[in-house]
This record gives sequence, structure tokens and C-alpha cells, in this order.
Amino acid sequence: MPFFGGYWLSPRSRGRRTGRELIPFGNWIEEAWADPFGWMSAWMSEFVPTLASFPPIDVEETDTAYVVTADLPGYTKDQIEIHFHDNVLEIRGKRDEMMKEERAGYLKQERRSGRFLRQIPLPEDIDPDGIRAEFNNGVLKLTIPRTGSRPGSRRIPID
Repeated sequence: MPFFGGYWLSPRSRGRRTGRELIPFGNWIEEAWADPFGWMSAWMSEFVPTLASFPPIDVEETDTAYVVTADLPGYTKDQIEIHFHDNVLEIRGKRDEMMKEERAGYLKQERRSGRFLRQIPLPEDIDPDGIRAEFNNGVLKLTIPRTGSRPGSRRIPID
């Protein structure tokens, strides 16, 4: 964004007025500091909407299970699919087309439709039949029980 007399000139969104052509410099700095790659996500969502949605995950290892937590705000459980194959956990989501309304009052529209796919490779010491999923308040939690041993592996003592 070019700097102009204490203000940053905001790019137009696909030729439409966004209502924020001039952004005070301090606000731009605050936004950039809070989300340093936010501009890239917004830019990508304009051109490649399916790549712009990449939900963050946490993977925790305990003595008895692996726990995968994914933030999926705005999704319902019917829009999410979970698959497990070849020791890879796949989380897919699809949100149907959201209407883009151009009317007075809208300053910014960032909520998008689209798809995402997260693939999480897991070790072999798991019980695929015991995988459980919970979805509450936009947070998906998967509990993957551990078997305690990996198939085909063993400790070899030294004589």
C-alpha cells in the first residue's frame, strides 16, 4: 500500500469501492502487527479461494492418545468430513457459496465460501477403530487412541 500524507491508500477490492480507501497509518500498523500475514490471506482469497482457508491445528501426544484440535469457526459438523487411511488423518471442509452483497453499509466482506483439506500423518502405534470426534463451538477435537506398540517393531537386546 502506498503511503500518502499520514494515510495508507487501500487497494480496491476487484474494482469496487471498499469504503476504506484511506487508512490512518497507525491503524494499518496495528492491523499488520496483529496479523502479519493477513494481507496475504486476503489477497489469496480474492484469486484462489480454496487455498485461503487453511485452519490451524494443534497435535498433542499423551501416554494413551494423540489429540488433534482444529479451529473451524463458521462451519457446522455437516460441512466437515474426517477420513483415516494409510496412517494419515484427513480433515476436509466445504462451505457453500456465500452471497456477496453490494449495498450501502458494508465496509468489508471477508467471510468466504470454499474448501479446505488438512492431512496429518500419524505414527503406526494407533487404533484406527477407536478414533473419536467432537465438534463444539467451532472447535473440532479428535482423540486417536495409542496401542502402545508399533506393528513390526520390537526392541532387540544386545548379547
